[in-house]
Parts: sequence; C-alpha cells; structure tokens
Amino acid sequence: MRADENLTRLVAVLALLAAVLTIWQHAAWARGKRAWPERVAIRLLNPGVVTISRGVAAVSDTGFSFMQAGRLRRENMELRDECARLNSDRVREAEHFAENRQLRALVGAPPPTNTHKVAVAQIVGRSPGALNRRVTVKVEGGTELAKDDLLLYGGCLAGRITDADKSVGQAVLIVDAEHAVAAIDQRSRDEGMLYAETQTEGGGDMLRLDKVVGKCDVQAGDMILSSGIGQVYPKGIPVGTVVAVTSNPAGGQVVSALVKPLVDFDRLEFVTIARVQVGP
Repeated sequence: MRADENLTRLVAVLALLAAVLTIWQHAAWARGKRAWPERVAIRLLNPGVVTISRGVAAVSDTGFSFMQAGRLRRENMELRDECARLNSDRVREAEHFAENRQLRALVGAPPPTNTHKVAVAQIVGRSPGALNRRVTVKVEGGTELAKDDLLLYGGCLAGRITDADKSVGQAVLIVDAEHAVAAIDQRSRDEGMLYAETQTEGGGDMLRLDKVVGKCDVQAGDMILSSGIGQVYPKGIPVGTVVAVTSNPAGGQVVSALVKPLVDFDRLEFVTIARVQVGP
C-alpha cells in the first residue's frame, strides 16, 4: 500500500514539475527567449543527438554502398570500355585527317574550311522594301566584325557581312533579291543555285533552287545545304528544305525546286557571327 502511495506521489510531483517547466518555457518564448532548463537540456542532449545521427548516416551509407557495389562495378567497366572506344576513334580520326591532308597536297586541292563562332550580334537596322533584304548588325564586348563573316541562326545560314566597321556591320540576307547561294541536295547530291523567290503566296520568304546539275533527283522534303562552290559560303551549312519541285514535261527531270529557308527572317533579332578558317 505504501509503495502505491509513493508511486502516486512521484507521479504527482513529476506532473507538477512538468507543468511548471511548460509554463516557464512558454513564458520565455513569449519574450523571444528560451528558459534556462531548455538551454541546459539542449546543451546536454545535442551532442548525443548529433553523434547518433552521424552513426545512423554512416551505417546507412555503408549499407547502400554494399548494395550498389555490383552495379557500380558494372558501370565502371562500361565507362572504361567506352573510353577505350573513344580513344580508338580519336586515333583513327587523326590518321584519316593526316591521310586527307597528304592526298590534298598530292592533287593540289585547297585546304578544307571550317567555321568558328565569333560573337552574337543584334540586328539594329533593316533595309526597307521586300526585295532588298539587308540588315545592320552590332556586337558588344569589343569584338570586331570582318567582311565575309557569316550570319547563322541555330546553325543555319542567314547571310554574310558585306561591310564592317569595328563592332557594326552591314549584312546581306540569303533572301535578298540580288543574292545567290551555291547549294547541294543533301540526299541526291544534285547541285544548283539558290535565289530569292519573289512571287510567293502568303508573303513568306522562299528560295528557288535553279540550274540543277546532276541526276536532277530533287524531292519534296530534301534538305538543301551550301555546296561551297565559289567559296562564298563554306560547304555543308543547312539552308532550307524542298517544299515543291518543277519538272520538265518532256524529260521528267527536275528543272527547279521551291525551298523554304530554315531561318524565319521576319522574326530574326539576334544572329551568331561565324568566321571561316582555312586549314586544320
């Protein structure tokens, strides 16, 4: 009986103590502070909590590592094989490049051309009229433009610089009525010249592939690239896609093709300036 009374008294004391500490704590919180029993408890318990948390994390990380060890080994082997394959491809590419350079030297062919990005330019002016499609471009950051720099948009051909004065350049677009681009059909390898098509329905910019040389196998949906003939534009830059063809009624061969440019010139605000490099 006495043991039950002692237990009851202990519970009552603990309940009273808990009530006092709770009231004390809330009063301190109301003042924006912590009661000193709370501060003492935090100082005493915090190191233990941190140690336990670190231990649990370490055990969890170790278990996860053991579980993933097999997968990581497989991925590591796959990455090693991929690196070996890429190194082998790189060596073969270097060998092919060296052979290509030797062959060009033997036949007297000009060195290959490539382009590199110079800057991004903003179009700050446009010529009036529908036939004369010329623009003024400007770059920032001290970059200087040069005559014959290319205008690209999304990697597709838009035009070239015809006159440059430091950071400002005058450029002709490929849809200018007096401009032409030597072009090639990516699929059939037929070649021709691209001119601005001035009479189009709907008013959208279009090009016409004319003077086709080759099998005359041009079809709707074909991709048209710059051919590099004439060395005005380097070879292989995307220009547009064929949307319609005109054939000779007698022979059935393609005489010309209507090409939709890949660049929307009406909404063109910024272009990438690229410069042609000759050689490696």
